[in-house]
Amino acid sequence: MPGTGAEALGEMVQIVNLQQLDAHLQLWNDETMADDKKPIGYILSLEGADSLVDIAYLHKAYAYGLRAAGPAHFDRGVMHRY
Repeated sequence: MPGTGAEALGEMVQIVNLQQLDAHLQLWNDETMADDKKPIGYILSLEGADSLVDIAYLHKAYAYGLRAAGPAHFDRGVMHRY
């Protein structure tokens, strides 16, 4: 389901599974369509997974499309845990 902004305009598309990734790669390999008319695909990720305080939060995040999470946040080469 398109969100707002670039997704609603068809400029970006969220990829949440292998079938969508394969279809998106196929689209980008289609030379009959100009690249500037193709949407940018993205995979939703989270840097610093501290907001996932228990497994229920992870399930909820997965339901809205989260597919990658980094367990810590880095700043100026130093790892921070909040």
